[in-house]
Amino acid sequence: MFFRFGVAVLVVVAVSLYGTALESEILAMKRQIIRQRYRIDVATQSLAQLRLDVQMASSPVHLLPRLEQGELMAVKPPFDDQSVKPSRQGTSSIAEKPVIGRPPIRRQ
Repeated sequence: MFFRFGVAVLVVVAVSLYGTALESEILAMKRQIIRQRYRIDVATQSLAQLRLDVQMASSPVHLLPRLEQGELMAVKPPFDDQSVKPSRQGTSSIAEKPVIGRPPIRRQ
């Protein structure tokens, strides 16, 4: 009878120790999740601040004085309309020119 009581107490102690270990693991995971959420919040705020800084820096109010002072270079596009590409009239490559005097190479 004493043996059964001792085994029952050991089972109860083992289950409580296992429950305590599980609970501490759950708390550690919750702490990790809270840290990750905090990092995501900080990164989101940082991204919003950087986007605001970019918008403010690229506004015409900030760009025009720097452009007029010569700090920035204005580059014209090669053509005005993006839908119309410049033509290649008068330019041809060596591969497009016919070879005079030699027969074409034939591979067999």
